[in-house]
Amino acid sequence: MDSNDSPNKIESDKHISTVDSDSVNRAVERSSKDKNFISNAVEQLKGLKFPAYGSQITDYLRKNSANDEVLALYLSLNDATLYRDENQVTKAFEQNSPTIKENQMTHKTRTNLEVEQTNPTHKRQDYPETAATAMKNYTCDLCGQSFQTPDDLVHHQEFESKGKSSSRNVKV
Repeated sequence: MDSNDSPNKIESDKHISTVDSDSVNRAVERSSKDKNFISNAVEQLKGLKFPAYGSQITDYLRKNSANDEVLALYLSLNDATLYRDENQVTKAFEQNSPTIKENQMTHKTRTNLEVEQTNPTHKRQDYPETAATAMKNYTCDLCGQSFQTPDDLVHHQEFESKGKSSSRNVKV
């Protein structure tokens, strides 16, 4: 900052895109309608070593004289994304295809979502009434002491009967 500049001065600069957005949009639209266009575009990556960033892919295609429409399609990829292989590049192009997205929820459906509410008085019969976190008590019939597991109770009863094998019933 110069000494003559005021600290509250705001400057701007015009950004001119290096990419022709109209050609990129046309290429993406064609790829969404023509599956062969995507496969032909991906075939032009033969010889490229993966993994590769989007910018490395477009540089490779420029060096190998890819046609403008294919290059425009690749310019729609994120330059900072690392693509593992040709299949991942294909998937990135196909995400814009309406035929692949036909099972996705539309904005209209999402905003007018009708969800069936469960009846809180309805009790499920396939699960026990006891909560999974509830503790069971196994009680010794000799002293009344409680244990968390039947194994602990058996060990305790063996100790109380001085090593004799316990044939007592375990109360649950």
